[in-house]
Amino acid sequence: MLVNRNATEGTHIMDHFNRTTKFTNKEFKALERNEDGDILDDLESGYTWMTTTQIDNLSGDDYSRVDDYREEMRYMIADL
Repeated sequence: MLVNRNATEGTHIMDHFNRTTKFTNKEFKALERNEDGDILDDLESGYTWMTTTQIDNLSGDDYSRVDDYREEMRYMIADL
């Protein structure tokens, strides 16, 4: 069962692929999620557009995934 916190049809992170600004809170809340609150789309591509507060409000699993993505980016940058 898919749920969405704002009771409207969810949007996908990839719908925002060409964006240049952070998600508004309305956009963040509209991202499609499962019943546990986990974002269903490509979180690795989408977390870049989340504010710090939005990241802090992710489910535990999603927060852990974002932390892993950030660590991977730090390693990649260090290798440059």
